[in-house]
Amino acid sequence: MGAALDKPVTEKTTDAGETAELQYGASAMQGWRVDMEDEHTVELAIDGLPPGHAFFAVYDGHGGAKAAERAHLGMLDAVTRQPPCARYASAAAAGEADAALLGDALKLAFVELDNALRPQLRALGDSSGTTAVVVMLTPTHIVCANAGDSRACYATGGDRVVALSEDHKPCRACERERIERAGGRVEQGAMGLGPMRVDGALAVSRGLGDFECKANGRLPPHAQKVSPEPEVRAFARAARDDEFIVIACDGIWDVF
Repeated sequence: MGAALDKPVTEKTTDAGETAELQYGASAMQGWRVDMEDEHTVELAIDGLPPGHAFFAVYDGHGGAKAAERAHLGMLDAVTRQPPCARYASAAAAGEADAALLGDALKLAFVELDNALRPQLRALGDSSGTTAVVVMLTPTHIVCANAGDSRACYATGGDRVVALSEDHKPCRACERERIERAGGRVEQGAMGLGPMRVDGALAVSRGLGDFECKANGRLPPHAQKVSPEPEVRAFARAARDDEFIVIACDGIWDVF
């Protein structure tokens, strides 16, 4: 969002790696924006969890880079601090892992991290925000937490694609209801052009940061015009059929 360059910056930053269980590739490009505002995280091992667990995330920043930078630095630590993650680790060590506990930890972590971002961004005079889509891979499950319109999916069975997340757009019925209950509006931007936006300004209805849309002191985080609470989905892995996972911002999905 904001000012655009006369021509896009198309140089890409790419890295790749692998373990005995998986391979990954990650690539980022600035594009038309004046500054690079996106981040991604790849962790092939997670402290406190047994081998075979990995963490992947994409953060699509807007209005500045700080929210995405802080989310990238803090999300995994926030997840592993949550009591459900500790319970999951104990159960996993006993061979009784419950993926729902990771989903609970992700929900708590998104809200905790957002609360921590508020004073940090205020001190910087920063009003940025970011989407956040996180995929945790376990030996038995794929667990995805999403807030915003970055997106994840996986391919399985040779010809089937499964959505791990659903975009949070202001025009989505459940999102519109929350926005309006919080005193907001869902409308197009300047001169009635473009997509539907929160208060005619923000094109996503969930995410981290964007605290001007989270200013109602009478409401809990999940009920604000823009909610930091993610939607979580978990899918059992099918070792013979599952092929690959794609996690990307809307800069990819709007084109492909």
